[in-house]
Amino acid sequence: MSRRPARYLNSGSAGSSHSSYHLGNDVDLCIKYWYNVSFFVTMPAAEPVCQEGAWEIGRGRTIGAKQGVRFTPALQNTLDNSEKQNLRYQMMGSNPKCWNGSSSMSHYPFAGAPVSRRQLLKAGAVAGAALAIPHVARAESGKVTAAIGVDLYYATYVMADYKGLFKKRGLDFSYVNFDNGATALDAVMTGSADINSSTLLSMLPRYEKTKSMYATSSIAAAGKLYSVVTKTGTKTVQDLVGKKLGLPVDGIAAYLFRQFATSNNLPQDKIELVNITPPESVAALARGDVDGVLLWEPWPSKVLTLVPDTHRLRNLADDGIYVTNWLYMGQALAGDKSRAGATLDALVEASEFMKANADETISVAAERFKLKPDGARFQYENLDFTMAFDKDKFVKDFDPLSKFALEKGRIKAVPPVEDVVKPEFMAGVHADRAKGW
Repeated sequence: MSRRPARYLNSGSAGSSHSSYHLGNDVDLCIKYWYNVSFFVTMPAAEPVCQEGAWEIGRGRTIGAKQGVRFTPALQNTLDNSEKQNLRYQMMGSNPKCWNGSSSMSHYPFAGAPVSRRQLLKAGAVAGAALAIPHVARAESGKVTAAIGVDLYYATYVMADYKGLFKKRGLDFSYVNFDNGATALDAVMTGSADINSSTLLSMLPRYEKTKSMYATSSIAAAGKLYSVVTKTGTKTVQDLVGKKLGLPVDGIAAYLFRQFATSNNLPQDKIELVNITPPESVAALARGDVDGVLLWEPWPSKVLTLVPDTHRLRNLADDGIYVTNWLYMGQALAGDKSRAGATLDALVEASEFMKANADETISVAAERFKLKPDGARFQYENLDFTMAFDKDKFVKDFDPLSKFALEKGRIKAVPPVEDVVKPEFMAGVHADRAKGW
């Protein structure tokens, strides 16, 4: 099979400029979603041909399944924006060597082989080791880098950037998009980024490895963005008994399932939990591998759109179950009180602007995160963007999540609350938002 160079364009995470990448003729074609960059493909004169395997989207949807499948422009157009942004495009081949010999890769410092999540986590487990992910500038005086996800849980960062609120405080701010907030937190753990927000279930294992990050505020909370979606034959919550429910079994969704089951008096041992990633949810439910899924937006909505005869069985907010993302600062930023305070102050101002300016926030967030406007609006309307660091609220979240993490073997010991927080930063800029410490 002849191999032709394919051209790749960076779709512009964080407002970065577009750059071209070329593969040499002597390598297998490969397209890989990197954790901080969204890729789309423009075709050369002759479209690249899969050597073997298939073009695969997030292991949840496969395009083609045999040698000779052409990834044509028409085929690209079948992908929606969420798939282009969130999921991996990967050529499944026997020896997928990518990006070799590309002189144009010098624009970015991450030239070389694409990085898997396994590689990323392995690298992150070694304190002081160089992280094998696309580099994010280390904190320097006046600089602040955020590692964020790709949904409106992270809208406060992009709105603060959009409104110039960091610049107003003398901060040189940038952000990098990862496919989820938990993966992004690895960049803070290793010192490659300064701030991130995610759940405590994501933070605690990373804190245990390096003791290098601290909770400083809430930044987004929601319940309605988490849903149980099932086939329409499952009419009530009690009908889940004896069924298979798909979710990431060691993440926040597994913890939420426990709360959901307890709230509805469901026998947890009578519902089989099947480990799936969010991108696998559509195919898993369509094939009948599972009878339902428990996930966060945009995945429940994607399932409802793409899988016939499905319905939203339950929003977790119906049971009073909410998920809070906390803002974490890495060691370098936490060691600079004035910079840390200015960072929080900018984000607080952004959060208040967002509450008062729904349409502008939705428009900017949809563009920055490449979401459909109606999807961005749904997320906005079901998120609480209040930034505050009340001790009682934090401890109420910390206690059950830390116990769950310990039970699941994700941490070896529960750290004292006072070791994982820095309330003095919020207290220094908004004392009324840092109560009880």
